[in-house]
Amino acid sequence: MTEIFVFVGPSISRAEAAKICDAVFLPPVQQGDIIRAIERRPRCIGIIDGFFEAVPAVWHKELLLALSVGIPVFGAASMGALRAAELDQFGMIGFGEVYRWYKAGLITADDEVAVLHAPAELGYAPLTVSTVDIRDFASEATREGVVSSDFLADAVSCAQQLHFKDRTWDNLAQALLQTQTNESVSRFFDFTHRGAPGVKARDASKLLRALSAWTCKPAQDVGPNFELRNTIFLHRLEEGERAHPQTAMSDEEWTNFTTQAGAGLRAVARETAATLGWTLHPMEVSSCATEYLISHGAFEPCMQEEWLREQQLTEASFWSLVNDILFVRRLRKLQSLRRGAFESLAISTRDPG
Repeated sequence: MTEIFVFVGPSISRAEAAKICDAVFLPPVQQGDIIRAIERRPRCIGIIDGFFEAVPAVWHKELLLALSVGIPVFGAASMGALRAAELDQFGMIGFGEVYRWYKAGLITADDEVAVLHAPAELGYAPLTVSTVDIRDFASEATREGVVSSDFLADAVSCAQQLHFKDRTWDNLAQALLQTQTNESVSRFFDFTHRGAPGVKARDASKLLRALSAWTCKPAQDVGPNFELRNTIFLHRLEEGERAHPQTAMSDEEWTNFTTQAGAGLRAVARETAATLGWTLHPMEVSSCATEYLISHGAFEPCMQEEWLREQQLTEASFWSLVNDILFVRRLRKLQSLRRGAFESLAISTRDPG
């Protein structure tokens, strides 16, 4: 048990994280990831970033499971700070300002740390700004006399009113101009663009430095301070993630969206597509439509029209279905890549390429 697992995304780049800590870096955590990590028996687990909306968030119970089997769990900056504030009484260790803010009740909403970010191929780079970073910049600007305390209150209020997917610096500026002068808004934005890291990045660095120092100490057996009840929900999660079937499923299984579960899958795929900015090429859509119709025995145009009538599908609803099929396939590939990261442990500081 020698490796450190760290779940990281938009709060700090992998390149920057690798300069601080020798670890296995994994994508932002989501439900089931800790179950898979436990099977690898890491020396400890660090959580910085996690998914909030497109997929189920990491579950408290799986973090308790890790603690119950003697794997220390640390958290900071984003999802890690939130979960640490909720579970530190059970032994999860929190670091940084954001953790302390959650713990003290100064902030309570999970979207305080949420941001829209780029996909894995672009390093999960943040595309919007978190409310905690806006709080931090505005507080520091107030302390240095750049803006007034009224400006601080307005900045936080405006940030809270913007959905995290829309919380860009430009949108924040437009909102602030409703109550603040052009001069004060300009001073504030000049201040934020000095190049100083935000509170999430600072907290992430602090956690990584702590993990690096912690692993230099002799390993200790850390027992839990609680008794974990193995509920039916935890059992199902463990069984499902340990089995994590990765055998190829037929397109028929993936595109039979007539059931309630299928409708849910389509919704998740559409939300993921919107979040990650997926687009479809017309040729890709046309090819998929032809493939789908032929797989259902509709070989000729006249047969295809008849099939659509039998299925009570309009032309618009059919093309919507085709788009969903393509988004689901991408979602499936994305999930497969995530699982593959655990299987190969290829994303590590020992192989920074």
